[in-house]
Amino acid sequence: LRQTAEVVDRAAVEVVLKPRLGLPRVTDKCTEARVVSTCIAAILTVLHPRTAVSVNIQMMQEDSCSESACVNAACLALLDASVPLKFLFSSVTVVISSDGDIICDPNHKQMDRSDARMVIVFSSRQS
Repeated sequence: LRQTAEVVDRAAVEVVLKPRLGLPRVTDKCTEARVVSTCIAAILTVLHPRTAVSVNIQMMQEDSCSESACVNAACLALLDASVPLKFLFSSVTVVISSDGDIICDPNHKQMDRSDARMVIVFSSRQS
């Protein structure tokens, strides 16, 4: 973790997303930022001041639902590392086709032909 990212009163959270091939693109950095914000919301950072939680995600396969896979992988990695969480989270990619059908976990062809695309993140927190 970089010295400038150190936080005194709580744990710092860092997510590094590595694409399957080459260097990270702008879209990869956007996905990384959304995964970081989700992780920061879920982790009990105040329990561990001056520590760092680093999640490294290596893309093994490009898919139309890569962002959801990254969010789900981050939650499973935090659970496996026994990081204290306020709630669990999960994600799914949903598209609305031109016929008005709602399709969960679409493939590339369904994604390209869709009228609307959404990545929905759920939490186990009750409000």
